Amino acid sequence: MEICSIKVLGKVYPILELLCVRLKEKHKMPYIKSKSIENYKAALMLSRDSCGMYSASIHCAYYSCFLLVKHILCHKCYISYASQNNQNAGSHLYIIKLILDDLLAKGEDDAYDIFDTNISELKRLRRIADYENSLISPDESREALVIADETLDILKDVYKGL
Repeated sequence: MEICSIKVLGKVYPILELLCVRLKEKHKMPYIKSKSIENYKAALMLSRDSCGMYSASIHCAYYSCFLLVKHILCHKCYISYASQNNQNAGSHLYIIKLILDDLLAKGEDDAYDIFDTNISELKRLRRIADYENSLISPDESREALVIADETLDILKDVYKGL
């Protein structure tokens, strides 16, 4: 059963097939960054009305930002993935605090404020989408995408060369 599909170069692919097919060529970028991009693309596809998977789109929008933060911490702040993952509880809070601390240290007060507000809102929406017995609307899905766009842009602006 095809949940929804996407047209690429004139050929229609079922979404599940697209998400499951592995790239034939080697990754030219770190896996975490690649996963961030993949989550963003999935959020876009899942939020389309033709697909209507709004809860899943919010989950992916949040993780597109969170995974880019992990990539930045490893490749720009030199905090290894192992160190980032070596937290007993609250790993997301720990990782978010690390990037917020770095933004402050860089004097990026505006980026700090926007990132802090945006990641908190994405996390709030993700908790609702993932854990609460409530329906996610198309507007909430689109809101998450707008917030993710702004968040990713800010991170790319501050941490050049991503």
